[in-house]
Amino acid sequence: MEIRMFNKSEKGAALVLVIICSLILSIMGFSLLSLAKTEILLTKKNVNKTKAFYLAEAGLALLPTRLLSKEFENIKGTALGEGSYWVDVYCDEDPPYAVSSGKVGNEQKSIKVQLSFLAPPYEEAIYAGNSSGEEFTFMLRGKGDPQAVWGGREVGGKDIINGNIFADRAVALHEESSVNPSPLPNSYGLNGDVEATQNVDIFDSASISGAIQEGVPSPDGPDLLGMNYHKNNTHDVGELFADEGVGSGRLPLDHELYDVVVKNPSDRSAECASTAGDDYFLEPESGFMAGTPKGGGTPLGLG
Repeated sequence: MEIRMFNKSEKGAALVLVIICSLILSIMGFSLLSLAKTEILLTKKNVNKTKAFYLAEAGLALLPTRLLSKEFENIKGTALGEGSYWVDVYCDEDPPYAVSSGKVGNEQKSIKVQLSFLAPPYEEAIYAGNSSGEEFTFMLRGKGDPQAVWGGREVGGKDIINGNIFADRAVALHEESSVNPSPLPNSYGLNGDVEATQNVDIFDSASISGAIQEGVPSPDGPDLLGMNYHKNNTHDVGELFADEGVGSGRLPLDHELYDVVVKNPSDRSAECASTAGDDYFLEPESGFMAGTPKGGGTPLGLG
């Protein structure tokens, strides 16, 4: 057996080597811990970003229902899960838009969407075209408020237009008729203006709230046939009534259009008899969101 003795210098060198190795291992350990901590923070950050995005989408999911209920104000901060969301609505901008934001921790995500309302001149307005070329005058008349009759229909009373009017000829307002701004949010700034390619005349106590322009150029009328409604319609009303075997009246009670459309109604037999084929009327009987059958929004959610 060989026994080797270490002198003091050799012992000191070994100790230094051990210390150096220990330091290296410690530094590597701290580096790995720091890297792991950074990875955890980045992962949590990305998770919170994803959650914030989903919260922003939650705000957008709520927005259409509120708009259809004519609630155009902002959606205030609403807590959901680990975060919250809110929606800022800009109906007065052109085009109108909304920004939905979600926040989790320090992470925030926002989604901007353009709000789609009916485009002018079809939002609360009248477009009186003239493809025949014959002379005519678009007239508004009447006095007092309309009277409700069977089924909630209103008859008589003064003509009231909430929106703009364009007529490819002359316009005349009589008695107590009026043209007023479109209801809020009035996304397209329809201020009760009246434009006509000929004269605009106001008689009696009739009124026009907006600007009057006479002698404007005659535009090309909308190409209704080119819109292919028979192919791209949302509801083929004639087919729906035929499938249900309904010759007159309303669709079955559980049908989504029961409260919206009526076919060949018995209380309008004279009107129906004056035209060839079947007649369909957009007439919500009940189930409208607010107001009356004449002015309430239907459950179709058409914007």
